[in-house]
Amino acid sequence: MSLFETITIRRAEPNGEECAFLTVVLHEFVKPMIPSLKGPQSGGASRPSALADGSTLLVAETSQPFGENAPYPNICGGVALIPHEQGSKGSVDFPEGEKVGEIKRTIVRVEARERGVGSKLLASIEKEAKEEGYTYLVVETLKQMSQARRLYERNGYTPRGLFGSYSEEDSVLYEKWLR
Repeated sequence: MSLFETITIRRAEPNGEECAFLTVVLHEFVKPMIPSLKGPQSGGASRPSALADGSTLLVAETSQPFGENAPYPNICGGVALIPHEQGSKGSVDFPEGEKVGEIKRTIVRVEARERGVGSKLLASIEKEAKEEGYTYLVVETLKQMSQARRLYERNGYTPRGLFGSYSEEDSVLYEKWLR
């Protein structure tokens, strides 16, 4: 049995150390694509920002450590669900009367990619979203992130127009109905 066949998905504290760790991993991956990006540095004094109130964070773990000797050697990925209140900044052009969530900070560590971890994380966050009453999800990814775009498309997400402060120049946006 492969190390990645025994993935466990669990809730984590949206303001905790695991969230901070995953934010740093994501930032280090994205930084080469956006050289002007400022943010958390691995081992630096700057602490990554916490997730919004009401957010859900899921992490994927293996039963044994893998890859580099990181602070959380069993964590191979994570995903967050951020609530969008009707009428709030960034919620323009969302369907009226629907509970809308945005998938954020989807990351699968390099050593765990192409092993089904991303699809397991998406299925789990969608299940959580349904249980929390969400009916419509949106997600943004960078145009350069072809693996992320394939992940969303394989899992039923379809392209949609801009929302929030995202840029048409850099971003690809997707939506999915949870019905």
